[in-house]
Amino acid sequence: MAKRLGLSFDDSKLDELANVLRQRVSATSSSDVDGYLCLLGTSMQELREVIGHLTIPETYFFRIPDHFRAFQEVVLPEIVRSRSSVRQLRILSAGCASGEEPYTIAMLVRGRTDLAGWRITIKGIDVNPAVIAKGNAGRYSPWSLREIEPRFKEQYFRPVGRDFQLHDSIREMVSLEEGNLMDSHASFWESDAYDVIFFRNAFMYLSPEAGRSVIARMAKSLAANGYLFMGPAETLRGVSQEFRLCHTHETFYYQLRTDSADTLGTISASRMPKPEIPPSINETSLPNTGREWSDSIRQATERIRILSRVPEAPPVLGAAKQKPADTRRPHVDLTLAMSLLQEERFEQALAVLKELPPADQVSHDVQLLRAILLTNHGDLVDARQACSLVLKADELNAGAYYVMALCSEHEGDTQTAVENDQTAIYLDPSFAMPHLHLGLSAKRSGTFDLAVQELGSALLLLPREDATRILLFGGGFSRNALLEMCRRELKGCRGQL
Repeated sequence: MAKRLGLSFDDSKLDELANVLRQRVSATSSSDVDGYLCLLGTSMQELREVIGHLTIPETYFFRIPDHFRAFQEVVLPEIVRSRSSVRQLRILSAGCASGEEPYTIAMLVRGRTDLAGWRITIKGIDVNPAVIAKGNAGRYSPWSLREIEPRFKEQYFRPVGRDFQLHDSIREMVSLEEGNLMDSHASFWESDAYDVIFFRNAFMYLSPEAGRSVIARMAKSLAANGYLFMGPAETLRGVSQEFRLCHTHETFYYQLRTDSADTLGTISASRMPKPEIPPSINETSLPNTGREWSDSIRQATERIRILSRVPEAPPVLGAAKQKPADTRRPHVDLTLAMSLLQEERFEQALAVLKELPPADQVSHDVQLLRAILLTNHGDLVDARQACSLVLKADELNAGAYYVMALCSEHEGDTQTAVENDQTAIYLDPSFAMPHLHLGLSAKRSGTFDLAVQELGSALLLLPREDATRILLFGGGFSRNALLEMCRRELKGCRGQL
């Protein structure tokens, strides 16, 4: 199943898989399991039967409304502006199930005066033939309409017994077809075929290899500056560098990178003084401050490289796109600078980085550490510029977004700080510090229920947080000190509820 459909099932699904296997062995009168597996490997009809048992999606109209708000208010106006010369809108719903998602898109598109006269194509693809048949019939239960606005329900549905029939005016805007996203030769994987792809709550069920392949095909099939919507719990971090992250309407989505849309700002000369490294400061003069600290320092050079690395993206299938040059060097020794960070000797740590070879100074691990040092030193402008260098190469770097949140907080821009914290959490849900930062900010604003939620998350994550990440982002606090802070602040918030 993983090879042909890309599906990945964890151990919790083994009983379900075994039940399906037993049922199909009996239904096909196979002599034994081996005989059935041989049949499954050669019969497309039997594969379709299994798909119907294993992929039973639960969806409904206007699911994840923030996505559709962003689609209406950001994506469509941008497409109208950029594609006015061709007057064509092309949308793919990948993993469309029984059609609720593409039909929702059709309702939003229909009647927009800025799309009058445009050629509009909305295609839905799903591997399960049963749900495609249901979607083509266009008949839905009240449960599928539970989140729909009354105006859409009244305008585009009519009651049929206990169910509701979708009007032909919407059904005719959408084509639903059976298709396997793992089929690299499928007709729907044409180059420059779509302006927007919705691929929501399906990526999480694919194996890592399958997920990378599907995303690469989507990158190839999107037009320049095209958009990709994924599920709220799904991220391209470590999967692809072909997309840049968008954050509006309290949700996240992606835009295909192009040369013109790739810039996050330029790096200017540092405003900081250029202190010399005092000759008395060297690795042998550093104090021993405990076993965990010593272990962290010994591992720091490799761990910071891991935390700030640019994930290696696979090549886009069928496209001759050149991978950006990797500016990292394999042996940048940051032990001394990390030690000085722990001692809060920020100027001297920055001077250490300044003495690195020029090629090392622009590497992503060095720039992330530099951004942290500059933030602690209070040089917020240059800290932002260092983060921009990291994010220009890896826009899905959670650590850089967290440092940006700290900069925004110091500048009094609470809203931007919150947005950057939320981005860091979206990209890496296991990252404790943005949860803690959000919790403290919520408490200061008097939003005690949110503060309890975020501080509680931090309290759960901190015991498992990487020691080097605590050293980098913990503001000089140890793990135990951060845990005690969480407990104390949580107690204060609960007293206000």
